[in-house]
Amino acid sequence: MKNEFLRQLRTALEENNYTDVGDVLGYFDELILDKIAEGQSEEEVIQSLGKIEDIVKRLKEEGESGEELKAFTHRHVEEDKVVAEESIDGASHIEIDNVNTEFHILLTDNNLLYLEYDYSPDAEFRIKHINNKIKIEYKNHSFIEITRKIKNATLCIPKSFQGKLEIESVSGNLEISHIRTAKLDIDSVSGGVYISHHDGENIKISTVSGTINVFDVESPKIEFDTVSGHIDVRELVSSFIKSQSVSGRMDLEIIGNEDDYGIKVSSFSKDKKYNWSKHHDKSLVLDTLSGKINYHFINEDQDI
Repeated sequence: MKNEFLRQLRTALEENNYTDVGDVLGYFDELILDKIAEGQSEEEVIQSLGKIEDIVKRLKEEGESGEELKAFTHRHVEEDKVVAEESIDGASHIEIDNVNTEFHILLTDNNLLYLEYDYSPDAEFRIKHINNKIKIEYKNHSFIEITRKIKNATLCIPKSFQGKLEIESVSGNLEISHIRTAKLDIDSVSGGVYISHHDGENIKISTVSGTINVFDVESPKIEFDTVSGHIDVRELVSSFIKSQSVSGRMDLEIIGNEDDYGIKVSSFSKDKKYNWSKHHDKSLVLDTLSGKINYHFINEDQDI
């Protein structure tokens, strides 16, 4: 079965004038043998690879060279779930492009990045690891607008990863819990962003109408930006806090002493408040056009 698969793949590649045919065949030959060594049957492995015409189409779309083929993640289907794993060796940047999937991002003790998502015949997530970046990308296979979307996905990031996590989403909600990154950058349109128990060096969250909900987060620098979404923050520890909206409401609970902060609060429709001095070690900047602003401080030893 393996030899027949490789023969058909060679024919399809040659008919499409694909270069590096030998490298592609070598890659898939090694991939099949590796999966068999892990306990899968030859038939299961080949079925999990999908149709040959889809493989060739993907290769031509992506323009992958033989060397870059190594970036494709080994993945397989378990009942109604797709499971993929990828080594994070050498990676300092994880990028996620999401459309409408509910994404849950957690921490794992495993050394491999683990992705599990609902199977859809119309869409998939592809993972590529090239140089120092791991990219998780949503791909729609359907030519019509109404497709069977991927409803849920769970991404487990190894504790050893200390780089940048960057996420772009349209309408899918994002839930992130108990992870640590050097930089967290999230840009969502209408999907909500929910972050809890996160420790990061630099956090930036932006939405158009999606809710920003943050609980028990510590970061030297954190920025929130929305047009009409609700920014709801609880138990935040940070030396630099900037939050701005057009019409969205802002509610912030900050752990610390208010006297330690230089504070700027401005609203087009209300009075401005300034308590700013270069002698302050910490900063709080709140800015809105017409949204409501509420903030308060609590001491670290105060019961929450």
